[in-house]
Amino acid sequence: MRPLFLSLRGIGPFVESQQIDFSLLDEKALFLIHGPTGLGKSFIFDAICYALYADTPSEREGHLKSDYLQDDIEPYVDFIFSLGVDRYRVRRSLRYHRPKKRGDGTTTQDDSHLLAGIGADGTETVLAEKKNEVDSRIRELLGLDAGQFRQVVM
Repeated sequence: MRPLFLSLRGIGPFVESQQIDFSLLDEKALFLIHGPTGLGKSFIFDAICYALYADTPSEREGHLKSDYLQDDIEPYVDFIFSLGVDRYRVRRSLRYHRPKKRGDGTTTQDDSHLLAGIGADGTETVLAEKKNEVDSRIRELLGLDAGQFRQVVM
């Protein structure tokens, strides 16, 4: 599995939308994520793991949503990765409160899950949209469950 692109918003210290384009690293096999303590480096790994498994290495899944995010803004992780020549996109959003479509007040928007294959022309084909289906397909694709992924990759 090769990470290609990570986009997130409202996760940990990242209130605003953030993007990391791993494809800019060319074919380098090793890279370093570094910086001062407290800037969110570990949340990058948490976000990747959450996108893939709805689980985090630091077991923060109940606390992924930024404390500073406005209630009406959707917190999400969107991750594109490749397996050989195949590319996939997995997107998970956390539960949040959004304005009601009619009337005043807010309503709870449940978490959402999506796994899509990306064709050579960039078109996406939805492979799964339910949490259990996405989880199962990711395990099939990567050949690892969340615990194994943390031990081997992280």
